[in-house]
Parts: sequence; structure tokens; C-alpha cells
Amino acid sequence: MLQAIKLGLPGLGAKSLWQGLARLPLVMRLSAAFVLIYAFGAAVGLTGIINLIQLKQDT
Repeated sequence: MLQAIKLGLPGLGAKSLWQGLARLPLVMRLSAAFVLIYAFGAAVGLTGIINLIQLKQDT
């Protein structure tokens, strides 16, 4: 029978992290989601701009 290997410290699991996030007010959770999406979009945009600059320099 296979058993799962538990990694990390006892008592500090992903479940407690999600429970902590669930206790935050809805406005805080939505704000955090907006910031993460905005940061991801900015990173993708900057990567695209850098790639375009490199392509222009190569041609």
C-alpha cells in the first residue's frame, strides 16, 4: 500500500494557510487577486517588449 510523504513542519501545512486566507475580508482577498493578476500582466508585457527590442536589434 502506498502512503503519502508529508513534507514541511508539523502543524504548518497548506491547509492552515488557506484557512488563514479565508479569514481575510472579501475586499482584501479581491485586492490581493487584482495585484497578482496586474503583476503577472506587467511581467508578460515587459517580457514582450524586451523580446521585440532584441528582435529589432537582430534585424
